[in-house]
Amino acid sequence: MPFCMSLVSYCCNCHLQPAFSCRFSKNYLSSELISSIRWEKPGHSPSFGYDFWYQPRHKTMISSSWGAPLAFSKGFNPQHVAEGLYGRHLYVYSWPDGELKQTLDLGNAGLIPLEIRFLHDPSKDTGYVGCALSSNMVRFFKNPDGSWGHEVCLCLMPGYIFILGQLR
Repeated sequence: MPFCMSLVSYCCNCHLQPAFSCRFSKNYLSSELISSIRWEKPGHSPSFGYDFWYQPRHKTMISSSWGAPLAFSKGFNPQHVAEGLYGRHLYVYSWPDGELKQTLDLGNAGLIPLEIRFLHDPSKDTGYVGCALSSNMVRFFKNPDGSWGHEVCLCLMPGYIFILGQLR
């Protein structure tokens, strides 16, 4: 699904290899081009990708990581998680340059991070990502030194339902 970046350009996710060792890319489409071009700099493609969001005032784009297409296209298999075929990382890029600046390992608390969003205030350097398998929400943020950090901000325990501030 493309994300509108301006009136004349789009960025979309592309799976480059439909195998377990997939490569992932974001392609930049422009009304001035008939074909697309690779957005990331050479050597800066993550193993897996899914969603992404950018915050131009902080010159940053962060993307999430789902898994290898051959793994998820056949239905979920927990063994594939153990084999490393599903993601647990966020990828921090310079915007709009496409240089991978940092990889955040979310660990077991951040397995299969999918939907990612910065706060809607463009001056803010904080966002959230939902982690499907671990049922956690992870907050990511810019540290005073310019690096990016993360923390689990909402954890749902198996067998419990969280409803309007009450654990049942």
